[in-house]
Amino acid sequence: MRGLGTIINIALIVLAGTFGCSFSSKMKEKMQETLFLVTGVAVIFIGIAGAMEQMLCIENGKLSPRNIMMVICCLAIGAIVGEYFDLDGKINQFADYVKKKSNNGNDTKFVIAFVNTS
Repeated sequence: MRGLGTIINIALIVLAGTFGCSFSSKMKEKMQETLFLVTGVAVIFIGIAGAMEQMLCIENGKLSPRNIMMVICCLAIGAIVGEYFDLDGKINQFADYVKKKSNNGNDTKFVIAFVNTS
């Protein structure tokens, strides 16, 4: 089924967010910070793995680069478009809006978590 991965991803984000909101008051601040950092590192590694999968291949027992210029161009174009339209600022504005509408005004990490999952 097309889009099943996206649906599962959304469901797990909602489930984990609900779990985090429910049990965050019972966790020590140090534990929350550690989980936050571990999640960030995992997201970075997943992103790197996805990019490297298309950039590198094994030929004759050696690691060979491919499509590197395409990846570099896509990253550059993405950075230019993102800066031109201030996508980061708009995502943060939307996160603040959602934070206010969902009565999470006291949660200092809501916007950061929202942006990371976006």
